[in-house]
Order: sequence, then C-alpha cells, then structure tokens
Amino acid sequence: MRIIFCGDTFRSARTLLQARLPDDEIYVATDRRAMGEAADVLIPMMFRIDATVMDRVRPRLIQQWGSGLEGVDVGA
Repeated sequence: MRIIFCGDTFRSARTLLQARLPDDEIYVATDRRAMGEAADVLIPMMFRIDATVMDRVRPRLIQQWGSGLEGVDVGA
C-alpha cells in the first residue's frame, strides 16, 4: 500500500505508522507536485486536499489524524 503524509509535521506519527506497517510504502509530500500520481491513502496533516489533488492522486482513503477536516474539500 502507498501512503502519503501531506506535509512534514508530526514526524512521530510517521515513525509510529511505519513500525506497524513495515511492508507498506510511506512517503512525505511537502507540496502538491511531490504527491505523485497515485496513492492508496492520503494523510492530510493540515494540508489542503481539494478536487484537483483527489482527481490526480485517486486515493482510496483520506485519513485525517486527530480531529477535524479543515483541509479536505468534503464536497469534492
């Protein structure tokens, strides 16, 4: 599975997830271009996920850690 953390915050979260999913690919994207073209999971980490990002990356899941969906265009 390809998991992208959107932004370079909360490094301990990435370490925790990698320890629990050692066979999955976990990446950090600090801007939209760095996300690439496909991902199974996007973790916004306060990053804006709009229709353009969703259409290009086609994630199966957008998982916001913590609470709130401030950066996710839910209508898209």
